[in-house]
Amino acid sequence: RRRHTRYIGDWSSDVCSSDLNKVGTTGEGIHCSVMAGSLSFIETWFAGLQHISKGVWRIAPNLPSHWSSVTLRRRISGYVYSFKVSDTEVRILLEDDLVHGVDPVMFKITDTQVQPGPWVPVVIQYSSLCKMKEFYDLMHKTWHHRKVMSNNYFMGSILWDKKQLQILRWVHKTLTSLPVGENGKAKLWLSGGTKMECELSYEINELAKDICFLACLHRA
Repeated sequence: RRRHTRYIGDWSSDVCSSDLNKVGTTGEGIHCSVMAGSLSFIETWFAGLQHISKGVWRIAPNLPSHWSSVTLRRRISGYVYSFKVSDTEVRILLEDDLVHGVDPVMFKITDTQVQPGPWVPVVIQYSSLCKMKEFYDLMHKTWHHRKVMSNNYFMGSILWDKKQLQILRWVHKTLTSLPVGENGKAKLWLSGGTKMECELSYEINELAKDICFLACLHRA
C-alpha cells in the first residue's frame, strides 16, 4: 500500500545491502541465489516491470515516496535494455544491435505502447497521478485546505495563506490533465496495472467552484 512504501523502500535497501556490507553469503558464492527475490521485488514492484504476454511487457511504477527514480538493466528476449523509472517518466534504451529474426519487445506504460530501437533512448512521460489510491489520497488532502478556508470565512475572516488557494488550483490542474478515454472518463490504474475509467466531472466541477468562490473572496 502507498502509505507503507517508505518503510518498504527502507527495508528493501537494507536487504539489498546487508549481504554486501555485512557477514553473509557473498564469500560462499551464493549471493545471487539468496538475493534474487529481493532484487526481483525492486524490479517488478518499484519499477513495475512485468511480462504480460508474448513480446509485451508492462511498466507500472510504484516508487517509494522518498525515491526519485530507480535504474536497472534487464536482458529480455535476447536483448539488453536499460531502464530509468521515475514518478513522471520512463526512459528505455535498447543497448544491443538488432538481430535478424528477433524483434525487440513492446513496452506498455499506461496507454502508451512503444518498441524501442537500438542506441536511441525512448522517454515516455505520464501523469504522476495515475493510481486510484493516489487520487483518493489527493482528494483527502484538499479537504483540509478547504476546511481551513471555509472556517475562516464563517468566522468572519477571509484572510488565509495564498498557498492554500494555489494548492487547490494545482490539484484542479492535475485532475484535468489526466488521460481520458473516448467516453470522457479519466483513466486510473489499480495496483498491478489494472485500468479503470472513472467519471471525475463532479469532483473537478466542485473544485472549480470552490476555487472561484475563494478567489473572489480573496479579491474582495
